[in-house]
Amino acid sequence: MRGCSILARVAGVLCLTITVATTAATTEAAADRDSRHELIFGVEPTRSERDLTMVWLPLLEHLSVQLGLPIRLATVQDIQSFDACLASGFYDIVYLNPFRYVTAHSRDGYRAIARDDTARVGGLLVVRHDSQIHRLDDLNGRTAAFSTLYSFADSILVRSAIGTAGVRISPVYFQSQAAVYNAVAQGGVAVGGGTPDSFAALDESTRAALRVLYRTQDVAPNAFAVHKALPDNLENGLSDILGSVDSNSPDLVGELGISAIVPAQDADWDSLKALAIDPPGGNTTPCPFPN
Repeated sequence: MRGCSILARVAGVLCLTITVATTAATTEAAADRDSRHELIFGVEPTRSERDLTMVWLPLLEHLSVQLGLPIRLATVQDIQSFDACLASGFYDIVYLNPFRYVTAHSRDGYRAIARDDTARVGGLLVVRHDSQIHRLDDLNGRTAAFSTLYSFADSILVRSAIGTAGVRISPVYFQSQAAVYNAVAQGGVAVGGGTPDSFAALDESTRAALRVLYRTQDVAPNAFAVHKALPDNLENGLSDILGSVDSNSPDLVGELGISAIVPAQDADWDSLKALAIDPPGGNTTPCPFPN
């Protein structure tokens, strides 16, 4: 019988412990494989703590039951705290956007075991339809608008492509892609970052006022990754369970915005590694969990 899920407030963050009742034989086998009493799962704080708990609970309960080991969802309130926990190796398994995966792989030893099978992701730059800007070089020294510093496709990926081209810009942030498009269309800023999907969703008048200047190379989407210290048997078990989710329990990923989960390897993100992406730096925020 499945145990109850327990929500606990710890050190100002929300922790979800998924407790699974197992037979004595299963418990003893798990103890023989590894001395861990639980695995800790991390996800970027792109939604409220309550929303993250609700959408991730079904999949994590499934993983916990199949693995025979409790899994704790440890959410944090801001991206700086998440980066600190990632850098400290606090999480056993994480779900990361492509930029954070590449950083966590090279800096912290995380390795991909699965990925979102959504179409590859990319970003774009837009200018006013009557702008005299026609090449990336024309952006040198100009102000460019983006949604947020940490948004991946429309900000990090686009800014890295600009940097790789040797072009220097002054970024400003408008909190949403819609605000970026409006600012460019109204002449408030010369150029702005977005994505093909958000650009296609614009109302006709705003879209007609804009022109796509540049599209980035598409890259592999979000990754499920495990820390290098996780024993091979647990890594392989998680990989196998995630790989079977779609055929056995397709309802588990719908609320996550994931079309499917497929096996992955680090090489899937090789194209991203060639870009001039600076890892998060200067972060003095500590991980709110004790290691």
